Amino acid sequence: MLITIELKGQLIWCVDKKKTIPIETFEGNLKDLIILLRLPESEIGMILVNQKKEPLSYCVKDNDHIIIVPVVGGG
Repeated sequence: MLITIELKGQLIWCVDKKKTIPIETFEGNLKDLIILLRLPESEIGMILVNQKKEPLSYCVKDNDHIIIVPVVGGG
């Protein structure tokens, strides 16, 4: 299994300043992936899998391209 994770915005600082992370062996859902990467769930605004918004319960599949977008705020 190979999945590609693309981090956006300030989330790259959570994983050694990497924007793209390939993972060869992973079984689980998006919540498990967030825990594995040690991303703060409160900082995640949206997760796209193959350009479609998915819930944390989505089970990751081979060749998935996952984009994790941070919460955006302003005022």
